Amino acid sequence: MGKTYAYKGTEVPAERSIARIKDLLYKHGAVATQVNEAPEKGVIQFLFSTRVKIEGEDMQQPFKIEVNYGKRKPQEALRMIYYHLKAQFDAIDWGLFTLEEEFLPYMVVHLPSGKNATIAEVMLPDLRKGLLPPYFEGLGGDKKKLEGGQ
Repeated sequence: MGKTYAYKGTEVPAERSIARIKDLLYKHGAVATQVNEAPEKGVIQFLFSTRVKIEGEDMQQPFKIEVNYGKRKPQEALRMIYYHLKAQFDAIDWGLFTLEEEFLPYMVVHLPSGKNATIAEVMLPDLRKGLLPPYFEGLGGDKKKLEGGQ
């Protein structure tokens, strides 16, 4: 028997889910949002910024969440994204995690090369190979290869 997914067949229009996602982001401190859609590629991207204080200076921290929903219907993927983000913000509101802890993979950083990328985009390629990303060389020794769990 195949698995049943909660959002399969949803009749909630994509536009309504996008509006709910943006409302959720603004309610939780976003000062700007942007949505980019590429339905022919099955990709949707949410960009948002929040205010943060870094060394006493008020700045904006950008975040990028990019979802490849493949051949699924966009409205189904958007409902899933909405409820996923809602669960993350519920955990933040309840005090389980901070925004930074919950959204760390999506934080956009400026790299020495001059490019911008999310923390996940920087780290995952090496981590998937079992390697420590170069940004961590010298921390806890000079081992480039990750050691397995205990």
